[in-house]
Amino acid sequence: MADYYEILGVPRTASEKDIKTAFRKLAAKHHPDKGGDHKKFTELNEAYQTLTDPKKKQMYDQFGTADPQQAGFNQQGFEFHGSGFEDIFDQMFGGGGNPFFGGSGFGRRRQAVNKTINLNIQITDEESFNGKQLNIEFKLPSGRKRQLDTNIPAGISHGQTIRLTGLGDDSIPNYPAGDLHLTISIRDSKLFNRDGADLTVDKSVSIFDLMLGTEVIITHYNDRKLSLKVPPGTQPGTVFSMKGLGMPLVGQAGAGTLYVKVKGTVPKNLTREQINLVEKLKGLSN
Repeated sequence: MADYYEILGVPRTASEKDIKTAFRKLAAKHHPDKGGDHKKFTELNEAYQTLTDPKKKQMYDQFGTADPQQAGFNQQGFEFHGSGFEDIFDQMFGGGGNPFFGGSGFGRRRQAVNKTINLNIQITDEESFNGKQLNIEFKLPSGRKRQLDTNIPAGISHGQTIRLTGLGDDSIPNYPAGDLHLTISIRDSKLFNRDGADLTVDKSVSIFDLMLGTEVIITHYNDRKLSLKVPPGTQPGTVFSMKGLGMPLVGQAGAGTLYVKVKGTVPKNLTREQINLVEKLKGLSN
């Protein structure tokens, strides 16, 4: 059985924040689109899904697995009579009762559920910007096929997971279906670098345009053209911010910021006449 903590490279005392940070770094390193190993990426995702779910994590820490049947609890057809089982669970879990049925009294027991199914969904950065209608067919552990129609929200980030209740495994009859988790993978952007909802792009500008001022055109998603005025005397490396032109904010109004960094370019192979003019300008500046 794989050690989820070892897979993510975190100690057993790691906080949820530490687990998420470790997952993001490793997922970016091992993503199949970046030449990583698909099996390793799947292991990372499985470890992340378990250790960030409080109930699954409690069970995994206790038994080394988040699967009740592998832990020795065959929930299908369980019938409990009397208080003997309750006493055993109180001893095992410090008076917390049965972790699979909730509470310390069996009158409040919670049904077991089928397994969660994890799917990796790959989209483009432009689809992340616009949102995407997802239509897929996938196979359940029972062998049955399921058709899924759902929306991927605009602004979703690489590595985020969409949780769909009751659309997972339904192998065990008479028990609620498990959940479906869609982990989003976003291909590298050809237009921008992304940090959360903020976007960054470099624009090369002639050193003469930096001195005199100019206007640069930025190609945004959906082939939208943006105009940015660069004032006279702008220094190379200056960063301009264009608020509200970054990625949409998931679940709320507004968008991040688009940052444009201007990089000065120096012309090569000047003619003698051009060199004389530059030298004259240099003398006047001094």
